[in-house]
Amino acid sequence: MYGKNLLTLMADYDRWMNEKLYAVCAPMSDDERRRNAGAFFHSIHGTFSHLLLVNHL
Repeated sequence: MYGKNLLTLMADYDRWMNEKLYAVCAPMSDDERRRNAGAFFHSIHGTFSHLLLVNHL
């Protein structure tokens, strides 16, 4: 099982990285975020949807 320190570190990293991603994408239009970029989740919007789902399981 994971120790509390590791889980805290992982949660802190997740929060920090999500804040960086949101800051970079904030100036983008909705169309830009939804454009298919050929990524695994197709678009930035799709990737954010995935992050929202897995962060709240």
